[in-house]
Amino acid sequence: MKEEEEEEEKKKKKKKRRRREEEEEEEEEEEEEEEEEEEEEEEEEEEEEEEEEEEEEEEEEEEEEEEEEKKKD
Repeated sequence: MKEEEEEEEKKKKKKKRRRREEEEEEEEEEEEEEEEEEEEEEEEEEEEEEEEEEEEEEEEEEEEEEEEEKKKD
């Protein structure tokens, strides 16, 4: 009888440990996903900023060209 109880206890502990490990693993995966999402967002923001800068530069160049044209007239 006692052996059976011990075996049951062992099984319970093992099961509990396995479940805890799975939960930890799941948490880690979630954290990794969050980090990846954050990185992607940062990259997107950087790209947007670069695009905006490029647009501004183009606009400035166009304005300068227009000024030059006006001076020629």
